[in-house]
Amino acid sequence: MKVITLLGFGPALLSFLLGQETDSVVVKYYSTVLTRTAILKNSVPYKEVAGKPHFRAEYSPAGKLLRVEFIPGDQSLPVEPGNKEPTAETKSEFVPLTPEEQAALNPDNEVIQTALFWARWKGRLFASRTETETERKETPDTEEDRQQDTSKVRDKEKPQKAVIAVFQSQAPEPVKESLVVRGTLKQKIITAEPGGIRFFRKWNIRTGELTAPISKQEARARYYRAYFDERGFLKRVTYYDKQGKRRWSYRLKRDSTGIYRQYAVEFHVRQPLTRLDNYLFAPDLSEMRPGWKARFYLREQSDRPKKVEVYDQNGILYYFYTFDYRPEGDTTSTRSLIISRYYRADSTQVGSHRLFFRAGSELTRIEYLNAQGELKVTKEFGYDRVRKELIVTLRNPQGEIIDRRIIPK
Repeated sequence: MKVITLLGFGPALLSFLLGQETDSVVVKYYSTVLTRTAILKNSVPYKEVAGKPHFRAEYSPAGKLLRVEFIPGDQSLPVEPGNKEPTAETKSEFVPLTPEEQAALNPDNEVIQTALFWARWKGRLFASRTETETERKETPDTEEDRQQDTSKVRDKEKPQKAVIAVFQSQAPEPVKESLVVRGTLKQKIITAEPGGIRFFRKWNIRTGELTAPISKQEARARYYRAYFDERGFLKRVTYYDKQGKRRWSYRLKRDSTGIYRQYAVEFHVRQPLTRLDNYLFAPDLSEMRPGWKARFYLREQSDRPKKVEVYDQNGILYYFYTFDYRPEGDTTSTRSLIISRYYRADSTQVGSHRLFFRAGSELTRIEYLNAQGELKVTKEFGYDRVRKELIVTLRNPQGEIIDRRIIPK
């Protein structure tokens, strides 16, 4: 019998190496569009191919294809003693590998990896392993088993009693919306169905108010997702940008009366803290990364922060801000002043700035100072109500104009 050995057997191209019996043998190659999985698709007992043209494949114990032989066939050929019909224990050795399995065993073989890619793209992947006994669905044998299976189906059809999340399209309107007034603090307490999730266009952290409700289907870009706890109180609000990605989340810490005196803002992307408030915070200390939190501590009977601490994802303090609020001049003055100071974790001051307001909480000027209290730059704000424009002017310490911009309102 003449045995022809196939070498260089790839998944996309078979190269037939003929007649390697002597050194002077003539070698020829023949291309084919047949893949390995098309040829070695289903293994059969040797007695079914004895004396007939067939392929003989050898695998390693790990299932890696080692060798493939094309046997032309000989009707007078007896059954080979070493090729008995595989038993249940040895049958797995004769099952060909799928492209995914071969790629996993040959991660550095570019031909195999390329063939796997095209096989996936063309949808030619198929399962080469039969279903195991544990994966098969057993049929009830007795009437008792049938009744148990029927009861399981009924249990699956029953609605779950535990409320995990109720989306706005299913949730009712807020059952309660109360207003708490303490000094200058005016905070709304919104409650909804316990475990509810609702969607809004607007959110005011100072008043705790969510407005412009939308449905879940409308919540695609630039919206707030509100989460309510097991008591029905608002506990977290997450903002999603125009791409529908999370930007930051507000987590509220409420007291026994239901109002929050503290809250934390967790950032989900890298961006400066000035994105939350570009007046209270300064670019000098404004680094925020995914997982970092800014913890706000509010003043007594006020909605304004007295201190903000910034922690990394491991809970390590990086820097903090403190704020002073005072009237400018005597107590009868209609002008007010906010002083923002910023420090590193070791309490080393980096700088400060002062915000000047006039009647109606209209910001008129910001003075930026270094750690020694020396003026660095002044930013002035002018309002043209006729043209509806905001004029921003930058001055150096000597009062000279270094930049001026007109921003439409």
